[in-house]
Formats: sequence, C-alpha cells, structure tokens
Amino acid sequence: GEPAPVKLNDQDTAFTLTGDRPSGTAPLGYFVGLASNDKNVFLVEAWGPAEEVEAQHDALITALKTLRVNRGWW
Repeated sequence: GEPAPVKLNDQDTAFTLTGDRPSGTAPLGYFVGLASNDKNVFLVEAWGPAEEVEAQHDALITALKTLRVNRGWW
C-alpha cells in the first residue's frame, strides 16, 4: 500500500504501510509504522494472518501513536 501519515501523541508524524501477500493457504498481512528523529529510526511491525492484522489495525495505530521520537534520552 501507499504510505499513510499518522500524527503521534507528541505531535510528530509517523508513516504506516499495510498490506498482504500470498502465503500458503491464507494471505499474510503486515503493518509497518516508521518514524525518525535526527539520530534514530523507529520501526513498529506486525505480521500474521491478513484478517487478524486488519482486525487489529486501529489498535496498532493507537500503539504507534504512543511512540515518542524526540524524547531526548537516546
């Protein structure tokens, strides 16, 4: 899929990619969240049966929003 911007709770922006691919008898779904600051890149991933990853999309977005990319101690 196309990258989709997500506003994090600390007002930074992350981007997500979601989709699926064939795998055996059922499609495998994925969710990738990506954010960065001047020194670090943060990646959040979820893989599994496509219908389960899709069903958890809102929960994955909620979790991604808690990322603090400019916390300052790294």
